[in-house]
Amino acid sequence: EKIVDQTATDLPKTISTSSTYTNLGALVIPESQTPSVCTSTDRFVRILAGGTCTLKYSSPASATALAADDVIKSFEVVRSPQTLTFAPVKTTDVATKTLALNAISTAGLPITYSAKPDSVCTVNGNTLNLIADGNCQVTATSIGSSTIAPSSITAEIVVTGSAPVAKKPVSKTVVCTKGKLTKTFKGTKCPKGFKKKK
Repeated sequence: EKIVDQTATDLPKTISTSSTYTNLGALVIPESQTPSVCTSTDRFVRILAGGTCTLKYSSPASATALAADDVIKSFEVVRSPQTLTFAPVKTTDVATKTLALNAISTAGLPITYSAKPDSVCTVNGNTLNLIADGNCQVTATSIGSSTIAPSSITAEIVVTGSAPVAKKPVSKTVVCTKGKLTKTFKGTKCPKGFKKKK
């Protein structure tokens, strides 16, 4: 007999399972294969978290009977849904450099962020770093909990403008003479005693 699916509310909670007997009339007690989701005692199953609860019914060999084939029964403990709200700006200039990310979960759970491509944008905590112009895809994710299902939402931000290119300092030199001696010095002026070569 199938065990009906359950909801992950008001956990932990206990349900009874259908009785399973061998052909000799002995009662078979199920063993939980997913102890993080459910445990089994006698004919009762204690539900601890959302996920798949899997029970194994085994009848070992005895002095008068061979072992029976194991029977596996599973049912779902359905976690409650959550909704994420995430509406960052649709367009920004790369000169802004950073944006604060503020997604909200209806379940009040923590949210993490990721972004791609990293040539356009990267994420550090809840801060979006703008690297160059292009389309930046930012994803807000909540991994959920034992009773709340995970959820994610992606928004696209168009980054305009170009990142400023750092100018390398120009190294200037000057050729100077002193009698028959000719030397090159850094800068634009000759040291005392030297004249700028024409």
